[in-house]
Amino acid sequence: MFTKTNIYTFFLISVFFISSINAQEAQKKTSQEKTSNGISSVQAPVPSAVKFIGQNNIYAKMQAQKDDNGNEFATLDLTAATNDPSEPDSVKLKLWRDANMTLIYSGDFQVTDNIRTRTFRMTNGAGTGKVLTSSSIGTASWQTPSGGGSGGSINGLSDGKTLFSSVYLGQFAGEDDNSTSDKANIGIGYNALGSFTNAGGGENTAIGYSSMGSFTEGLQNTA
Repeated sequence: MFTKTNIYTFFLISVFFISSINAQEAQKKTSQEKTSNGISSVQAPVPSAVKFIGQNNIYAKMQAQKDDNGNEFATLDLTAATNDPSEPDSVKLKLWRDANMTLIYSGDFQVTDNIRTRTFRMTNGAGTGKVLTSSSIGTASWQTPSGGGSGGSINGLSDGKTLFSSVYLGQFAGEDDNSTSDKANIGIGYNALGSFTNAGGGENTAIGYSSMGSFTEGLQNTA
């Protein structure tokens, strides 16, 4: 037979049991907060890691790690996309990783200190032989060199001349050579072989200021 004392004791035990269940449910919700749409959640299984969970996999993980000296540092690991987004605007101003494991951010990104990298690639406007050029405000772009990207020919120089296999470099070098056949001369320097004509000879080498400058003909001479 129940007395008032027994009923009161049973009531207190029931209240304690219900309170314990509510406390456990509250603790479970604290460790795993689901968003209103039920797609993603935040979970902290251990104090050193926080995981952002999707329906089928972990989308991101922030974790504390240690270097060789035992100092802790933080890392962020993002699950790579299987395919690139069909709507690029959906990931604008967001940090994500594509199927090639490349970290991507679509938007302006400012660094106020130095950037150090092993390789550099800027694909916009890139092309073989182009040079990286800066504007007045520091904006970089790929530009075609004004010289066309090639060295040109010796005959294109103001003080250069070639005639068959003869080569002359320097002001007035080989100036009088108007041979109609190959003389195979080499004249380097101001007025080197400057007076040589097509009268005869060839295969001469003159290097230096006015070297063999008054020489008009001859074969296999060197100066």
